[in-house]
Amino acid sequence: MLKTGVVLAALIAVCLAGCSQPAVCTPVGWLNTVDVATPDSRVAEVVCVDGCETPQSARSILRGWQVQVGIGEPESIVVAVLDEAGTELDRHEVDVVWQHVDHGPCGGPGRADPVTLPHRD
Repeated sequence: MLKTGVVLAALIAVCLAGCSQPAVCTPVGWLNTVDVATPDSRVAEVVCVDGCETPQSARSILRGWQVQVGIGEPESIVVAVLDEAGTELDRHEVDVVWQHVDHGPCGGPGRADPVTLPHRD
């Protein structure tokens, strides 16, 4: 009888460990981002024009701009830099190297290594 109880307990332990339910992932709820710095003091806005899910203005942050590219991880993006009047000063293709912030079972946001745009006169 004791032997049967031990076997039953072992089977239950194996089933609980191996038969657990997979993580239920909610719809994607994050944005992958890359920080872009520009030494040009004339820049008033940075806009992602290619490589992002939708063209959009970057968010101003302490040391430059944060570009949200959506849930994709493009190898490069194209950003336009604008002055106060909205005139395009320049465009830059930026190579992007992604680092994952959250390694949970459902994935999570990626953050790219920061990039600095060259100064042009």
